[in-house]
Amino acid sequence: MAEKYYVLNLCYAPGTVQKALEEKYFDEAFAEFERRAAEAEAEKIIARPGENGIPDDFPLIIAAPGALCNLLSGLPAMASDDVEINGESAKVFSVANLLPTEKSRALMVEGELTAVKAGDTWRGVIKDDSDLQFLSVGTLSPVFVSPDSLDEAIDFSIFEAPVFDGIVTAVKKTSCPVIWLKNEAEAIKNNGCGKCVFCRLGAKQMALTCKAVSEAEAAAEEIDNIAYIADGMNAAAGCAYGKRFGAFVLSYMERMGADFEAHVKRRKCVNLECPGYITYHVLPTDCQGCGVCSTVCSQNAIEGDKEEIHVISKDDCNKCGKCMEACPSKAIVRAGLIKPRTPKEPIPVGTWSR
Repeated sequence: MAEKYYVLNLCYAPGTVQKALEEKYFDEAFAEFERRAAEAEAEKIIARPGENGIPDDFPLIIAAPGALCNLLSGLPAMASDDVEINGESAKVFSVANLLPTEKSRALMVEGELTAVKAGDTWRGVIKDDSDLQFLSVGTLSPVFVSPDSLDEAIDFSIFEAPVFDGIVTAVKKTSCPVIWLKNEAEAIKNNGCGKCVFCRLGAKQMALTCKAVSEAEAAAEEIDNIAYIADGMNAAAGCAYGKRFGAFVLSYMERMGADFEAHVKRRKCVNLECPGYITYHVLPTDCQGCGVCSTVCSQNAIEGDKEEIHVISKDDCNKCGKCMEACPSKAIVRAGLIKPRTPKEPIPVGTWSR
């Protein structure tokens, strides 16, 4: 009789939820796990790294059971069926189904493990909904939750998505929607299996379009391409991983599309994050002429000697922001459409006059 392998899948991200789950739920989950395995007359249980052929450094963090089996088999971490472990058939239980009750689930909210049950709302889960732009639930298989939906019950189907890590991100209004989506699309592109054209190229094109918008190099009609690509991913991606991100972006653009249009049509980034719509300036009333900003500028875009008010050349500046971080006097600022008055060339500290 072939051995049956049962894998305890912790299903959350390393260093955050995984650690909390191990401390708070592992013993109880493992006891329930052993009981189920005994009922099934399993001959072997794979539960921890370093046991039964699992490498010591194996993290046991992937959400989809098929993805975990893939990793154990040396394959990419994408969901699939009928994967064998050590030549034998495998069955996987997720710890999300082994919490104190089968109707409970776990989310990581602001660094803390939070148990949720049927009927709980998003407002009851997050700690602070002030200045909230939206919730992104899951880092690689995200679900979009708008502030208007905070009083709705949590849909437990989100836990069934591939690579869902349970991490809830409360995105504040201080975050630029263009930059945020660019980073998310790049993450999807980098973590996909690469087999599906809609997912692989769709996420890449989304990221490139957002990058063009952030650098003031996109036309207004290109914004519509983001939702068009998302619709294609949602309809035709090869697995739920790509479909889920497509659905997320459709909801995202319905809510955030006006911000994208403001960038392209009004040449404005309200959050002063997009490099195409900002410039850096040295405030002449605050500059002490220390020269620290010049030492960190890789473009040699800052002029001025010791004890002179420094000046940033907008033509040479690559807008990396390192000078602003390094300035001990906090004299360097970002500006959008409204720019501060500054000298055209370096002048001695203390001589600036409007």
